[in-house]
Amino acid sequence: MTPKRLSPRQREALELVQAGRVQYGHEHPNMARRGHSTFPVFLIDGHAAHGQQGRTFGSLEEHGHIVIRHDLVPHEPVPAETRTGRTLSGTDRTVTIPAHDAPIDKGWRANVEPAAPGTAAETQDPANPQAQGTRA
Repeated sequence: MTPKRLSPRQREALELVQAGRVQYGHEHPNMARRGHSTFPVFLIDGHAAHGQQGRTFGSLEEHGHIVIRHDLVPHEPVPAETRTGRTLSGTDRTVTIPAHDAPIDKGWRANVEPAAPGTAAETQDPANPQAQGTRA
C-alpha cells in the first residue's frame, strides 16, 4: 500500500494537536451537566472546530495519526436501567440499558495527543521531514 500524503489542512491540524491546543468533549460543559442534549466535538482552545475542521480531526483519528485520551477521563460504574416510554401510536415500549461505565462529569473533555512515535503519523507522510530518516 502506498503511503498517504497528508493534506495541508491535516498537517495544520497535526500542528495544533502537537501544540496541545486540541481537546475532544462538550463545547458547553455546564449545559451538559444540567442534562441538556449536547454531543462531543473537537475543540480548539475551548471552542468547537469550525466548518469541516472537525471532520479533519476525525479523519486523523481514523487513520491513527492522533489519539483521544478517553482513558484519562474519570469513570464510574452505572447500574442497569429499565426505561418505559410510549410511541406515537400509543404502544408502550420498554428498553433495558445494560450496566456500563460512564464519565463522572457529564461535561467531560478529553485531551487529544499525537499518536505514539513510529505509528502512522510519522511513517506514512512523505512530506514530513522527520519521517525521511525513519525509512529504510
